[in-house]
Amino acid sequence: MYDYETLMVLHPDLGEAGAKELVQRMRTVLEAGRAEIKKVDEWGMRELAYVIHKQRRGFYALIEYRCEPQAVRELERQLKLNDQVLRFVSVRQIHKKAPPPRRPRPDRDEAGGPGSETAEDLG
Repeated sequence: MYDYETLMVLHPDLGEAGAKELVQRMRTVLEAGRAEIKKVDEWGMRELAYVIHKQRRGFYALIEYRCEPQAVRELERQLKLNDQVLRFVSVRQIHKKAPPPRRPRPDRDEAGGPGSETAEDLG
């Protein structure tokens, strides 16, 4: 199982209630594919960066979930078939492990490296 997130931009004519209903339907599609829903974040109506299908605004919703790849494919198929979805994008989240902390380098003067000679050492 992998972690995914899908951002959807929905048609503004749906209204808030219609948009919430559509988000719930997409959530049901994921749950049918045995996905574990982590978070549903409805951002509400926002201005689009550019016109999409003659619309200047859209209802944004983000779903974070954990599932197998075939559940994501089914969700995307449902989103493509729905005319009320202006745009969507699904991405797999990659959790990188933090690199180990660096060890402090010893100071060259204390370690006896170049430049650590004193006048007494040179004779």
